Amino acid sequence: MATTSQTNNWSILPIFLRFEYLSVAVIFPLLGAATATEQLDAFRLLGILGVAVAFHIYVSLLNDIIDLPLDRTNPARASYPLVSGAISSSTALTITLLQVPLAAAVIYWQSGPLAAYLAMAVAFGMMTIYNIWGKSSLVPPLIDVIQGIGFSSLVLFGSALTGGLTALSWLTFTLGILWMVLINLLGGLRDLHSDLAFGVNTTPVYFGMRPSGREETMPAFVPYYGYALHVIMMAGSLLVILWNDHRYQIWLSIALGILSLLGGALALFFLFTMFSAVTRDYDTMILAGLRYIGTSAAALFLTLLPALPWWAALSVIFMYLWRYRDYSLAPILAYWKQR
Repeated sequence: MATTSQTNNWSILPIFLRFEYLSVAVIFPLLGAATATEQLDAFRLLGILGVAVAFHIYVSLLNDIIDLPLDRTNPARASYPLVSGAISSSTALTITLLQVPLAAAVIYWQSGPLAAYLAMAVAFGMMTIYNIWGKSSLVPPLIDVIQGIGFSSLVLFGSALTGGLTALSWLTFTLGILWMVLINLLGGLRDLHSDLAFGVNTTPVYFGMRPSGREETMPAFVPYYGYALHVIMMAGSLLVILWNDHRYQIWLSIALGILSLLGGALALFFLFTMFSAVTRDYDTMILAGLRYIGTSAAALFLTLLPALPWWAALSVIFMYLWRYRDYSLAPILAYWKQR
């Protein structure tokens, strides 16, 4: 009986710690390392992974603790460890708070500079603000930026720990913020019905979007808001190549530029499909949105992969594919054929 109980306890850990969402927390500091003044080595990789996991656990558990009253009213969350009572709120809070000194201890072990501590202080601080006030803010787009700063500060941490911040680090940090802001918009579209039911003020709610049956009504300016963010991001990804801090060879710069443009164009097609489906087909909206997240991330950040050691680049690709795997065009093309 004890063995069975222990097995069950271990089996709920991936769900409790939300490991399926770990990818962004790992990829961002690795991309930051690609912008640093020195090349990433195995020792620094251990430090980046340690802090990334601590940050992920802190953000995920704090969000779940704060959202627990809402989650208890959601049947889909009934089996979640906090909701079911398999893990108590006090235990979860203790684990959450321990992540901050653990992250600091890892940076100390790595003899990290002050900039690494400051970057992580900003990351933890911004995500604390987002988790506590994110659902009740009077100006949700500002909260989206705060969340973007929180996650994208991992870029600055990875760069600072690896060798030092550069102008390219700050550019990548800015692109990460824009990407997170746009992802928040897509998430708000997906959850519009439940957010309104629970009185959550997200950016789509703030912009005046409302349910219309299973689909949604959408003010005309909302797609242009999304398109503008996308175009700025893709221009930034090309600027990373033109900046050429890493002194890429001409053929590599051209190849990366072409791949980034193609990825950005495909992502724009998914984004266009998603906005088209908002008022017509909820399921297609979700499918197109998920494909947009993956393709835009690839187009945005692949320009930095050659600056990493091959094993670190493979780590980024692995974490990316772990989270974003399905890019089938079949349901998207079927939607347009029906139109």
